[in-house]
Amino acid sequence: MGRCQRTDDELRFRGLQRPWMVIGLQRRVDNSAIAASNQAFTLVELLVVIAVIAVLAGILFPVFVTAKQQAATSTCVGNLKQLSTAVRMYADNNSGALPCPRRIRSDWPDNWAGVDKPSAKVYPEHGQIWEYVRSANIYVCPADRGRPANRVLTRAQRKDDHEMEEYARIEYPLSYSMNDTLYDLERLTSLRTDTVRRHSTILLLIHESRDTIDDGAYSWRWDAVASSVANPTDVHAGGGNLAHLDGHVKWFTLAEIERQRHSGIWSPGYRQQ
Repeated sequence: MGRCQRTDDELRFRGLQRPWMVIGLQRRVDNSAIAASNQAFTLVELLVVIAVIAVLAGILFPVFVTAKQQAATSTCVGNLKQLSTAVRMYADNNSGALPCPRRIRSDWPDNWAGVDKPSAKVYPEHGQIWEYVRSANIYVCPADRGRPANRVLTRAQRKDDHEMEEYARIEYPLSYSMNDTLYDLERLTSLRTDTVRRHSTILLLIHESRDTIDDGAYSWRWDAVASSVANPTDVHAGGGNLAHLDGHVKWFTLAEIERQRHSGIWSPGYRQQ
């Protein structure tokens, strides 16, 4: 009897609790809804956030682009220094004779870069300085990767050579060319380093324009055949990198490169007026 009475009392007590429990739960739901509404963004706030992001992107994007360009320039300088060192090592092991800027005769070995003939494929591992380099990546500036070698591409299109077109468009693995005046055309032999003066001003290697590079030889003389004349690049902040015969590498503006080219100072036979 007592147990039943307690049970009834407990039920009545719980019944009295239920309205208060419902009210408390409703209050918690209402408070959560209010908090959620307070945390939501209004349209004006979203527009402000988008505007701030756009401003930050406008500020940071040029910084990232500049940093990428500077990194490419630094890598290009490093490439030229390593190639210059390899040229000097080749000369030291060949009685001072420099490698060939271009392949003059079909029965000769490939030139310094491993190019058989103009607008042909490049095989650095066949080049004269490969044993001192052992890395094909050094022959290409990062700024040139994925960019077409236009002179090679044009000739491939004229021959309807689709394989060469694709190669010239995205895979041409050479950015640098060797000074063509470092070869004696009369004697058909490369010059020797001990017969050349002004090593610090004579051009050894140059970052050539993607519009003209096609064989790793840089023909810049005013008396050269027009179709073989090469142009310097300006992808590095309006200028390019030059390696000199003494091994030092320096960046110049395009205008300064043109001035030096027309002065003739890059040639071993230059005589100051």
